Amino acid sequence: MATASVPLQSPAQLRPEIDAVLGQLRTRIRRYVLLEGTALTIVALGALFWLSLGVDWAWFQLSKLELPVWFRILFDIAAACVIVTAFLTWVALRLLRTLRTKALALVLERRFPELDDRLITAVEASDSSQIAATALSASMLERTIDDAARASESLRIGDVFEKKPLRRAVIGAVIVVITIATFGVANADAMERWWRAFNIINPQAEYWNRQTELRVHVVVQPGEVVKHFRDAAGNPTAGKPGEYKHPRGGDLILIVEVPETNAQGEAPVVPDQIELQYRFVDGRGNGRAYLSKLGDRQFKHAIGGLQDSMLFWITGGDFTNRTPYRITVVDPPRVDSIVLENLYPEYTGKNALDEKGDPIPERQLVQGTQVSLPRETDLFMNVSANKPLVGVRLQTSAFEVRLTADAATLTLFSPEGEPQRTIALDQSVAAQMLEPDGSPASAFRLRFLLAANARNKLADLGAGGKSLPADLAIPLPPDTAIQIYLEDVDDISGADPARLIVNGVVDTPPAIETRLRGVGSVVTRKAVIPVVGRISDDYGIASARFEYRLDDVEKWEAAKFQVEPKDYVREFTLKREEGQEFERFEVLKLALQNGQKLTLTVYAEDGDNLNGPNTSRSDTYAFKIVSNEELLTILYGKELNLRRQFEQIIKEVETMQKDLVLHRGRVQEAKAMRAAAPPDQERAKHEEQLKEIETAIVVTAERSLHQVRKNAAETAVIEVSFGEILEELVNNAVHTQQQVDRIEGLIVKPLRNVNAVRYPNVDQLLGLYKLANEKGNDPTSAIDQSVAASGEMIEQMKSILNEMRDLVEFHEMVKELETIIQDHKDVTDEAKKKRKEQLLKTLKGLTD
Repeated sequence: MATASVPLQSPAQLRPEIDAVLGQLRTRIRRYVLLEGTALTIVALGALFWLSLGVDWAWFQLSKLELPVWFRILFDIAAACVIVTAFLTWVALRLLRTLRTKALALVLERRFPELDDRLITAVEASDSSQIAATALSASMLERTIDDAARASESLRIGDVFEKKPLRRAVIGAVIVVITIATFGVANADAMERWWRAFNIINPQAEYWNRQTELRVHVVVQPGEVVKHFRDAAGNPTAGKPGEYKHPRGGDLILIVEVPETNAQGEAPVVPDQIELQYRFVDGRGNGRAYLSKLGDRQFKHAIGGLQDSMLFWITGGDFTNRTPYRITVVDPPRVDSIVLENLYPEYTGKNALDEKGDPIPERQLVQGTQVSLPRETDLFMNVSANKPLVGVRLQTSAFEVRLTADAATLTLFSPEGEPQRTIALDQSVAAQMLEPDGSPASAFRLRFLLAANARNKLADLGAGGKSLPADLAIPLPPDTAIQIYLEDVDDISGADPARLIVNGVVDTPPAIETRLRGVGSVVTRKAVIPVVGRISDDYGIASARFEYRLDDVEKWEAAKFQVEPKDYVREFTLKREEGQEFERFEVLKLALQNGQKLTLTVYAEDGDNLNGPNTSRSDTYAFKIVSNEELLTILYGKELNLRRQFEQIIKEVETMQKDLVLHRGRVQEAKAMRAAAPPDQERAKHEEQLKEIETAIVVTAERSLHQVRKNAAETAVIEVSFGEILEELVNNAVHTQQQVDRIEGLIVKPLRNVNAVRYPNVDQLLGLYKLANEKGNDPTSAIDQSVAASGEMIEQMKSILNEMRDLVEFHEMVKELETIIQDHKDVTDEAKKKRKEQLLKTLKGLTD
């Protein structure tokens, strides 16, 4: 029989015993999740720490550089994301997950089979508001819940959890914490380095504490000048990476130095070698090299004739530079042109004048390395460079001028080259180093005075410590080598200075060329001494005159020219008037006695009013004063020698004429031999004789021509010598008109005719004789004409010789007359002497 069903009321709440067990499970699950998730997060964090530390160490060992800042920042961000993700995944999200009662009950049912679904039945019964069941079913449910409550109280909740994952996570976290802590204690420097590297708030470019530190600078020649690399603001980088501007084509000398101490006060380790890696900016290539060691702490590398910009890195020990050093190649400063503006000394007359009569400077573009100027020239030196300048150094053996935009100084040197003192120049000299807009100028201008006594003038400069006035010309010694050093806006100093040698042209004394005319070394008291000559000077002659002295007196006495130089002419010819190209010194005015000595010279001085005047004298001429008779005797001896020479010339011409006549016959003989037909056995001898005759004819022509030319030259000398005798007679006032007419008309003029007409005519005919021989023509006509012309010349020469003999006889008659006069004078003097003695005896007798 079926049992009727009766609705039963479900429990309103879960039994407290069961709820307590499930709550305890929920709590322990959350604790497990928290511990495991936190431990795993700590493990992940430790792994990131060791990863970052290892990557940093490995990178430094490979590159000797810190990790790039961008890499470290990205790593820090990635690490933060990993930790956050791990925490959310392993902790936060798991803790926030809802743990339902039924799920917890199922966990216990699976772990504790003895519950036999009673716990899950009790939980489900508590979730239902009402169930339909029979009384028997309700009683059974109630009993099941009671059994579940009793069983839950004896459950070991801890057995639900798997201990190994939690244990592994916790152990890993502990290991991570311990190792990191131990590492931090054992290697605090590394921990600090890691913190400075990966501190995302303030990442540093350099955080490794290196044992080696390297600093780089450049050495510039000459003078071993140290040049530093500079940052973008132009400040020195103290050996750290920056930019250095290098002159194109110059030798680059890099010096790598290990400092004595680093920033921490420790002594850096000196590496065994340093490597240089470089790359040309224009992509022409790259390379590497090892530096040479200098001393204990320096290394050197030279690159000859660098033409292109480059970047380079240095590596030594544990050091290298992240940012490259940059070498920027630029054109070095150089002098493009030097223009001189010269104001010459006034006395030179070289200055052009303007409308007001003021001198105009002469502009001179310097070509080459030398320029010559007259001493005492006032000059402006205008120097132009190829780029803006910040400094100029102009050096000579006597001084040095330094120019910058702030100051201009003049340093004086001793003769040994030691600096003596420095004098400030006017500020306007320094101001020219800037353009009107304040930018550096590319030209400068200095004033000098090319002075002979420049060193003395330099010694007087700067008295009292005052600066020199702007318009003062710096004294410049002549023949001084000037070296111009330039420094441009790129901090480059030209290694090779521009050189200029300014030669000081000395104002030389006047040049005097003179010779005597018509006088010898002996003259009479009434003589007039003609002097032929020319005076020249580079800038002009101020005055000229005769100077003389008598006997052994050393002082020169002056005697004016009749015509003196005017207006500072540069050339002056001695002359008295037109047609008389000589000056005359009159001996008569000196009232000399026979036997005295006269020394004569020509004196001249120039117009140098600064270092002069410069003076000079011509060759000196010494004369002995003699009587008329003694002079005539000397001239008589000259005439006699000339006559003998002339006689010898006539004999030689006659011999030449006879030789021509002889060989005219041989010409006829040769004609006859050519016309004859000798027997065959005598033909060879016949031809040999004919050849000898023809050779003799040819030789005669050449010998005659040579002889007549020799005689012509000797005769010309005789003509000149007789003319000088005539002039000497006239200049010494011992002539008579008869003597002058005789010598001039009967000897000199005929000799002139012989030299001008006769000799050239004979020379021409002998030339035709020689030409006929050369062409193989008959020379008979030429020989006949030569014989006739030479005969006429001989006749005229003999006539002249007769006049020479008559002149000698005339001189002998004059000499005999002078001897008679002298004898008569001697007799008269003797008679006067005896008469005087007789009168003295008579007077003595009367006195007694």
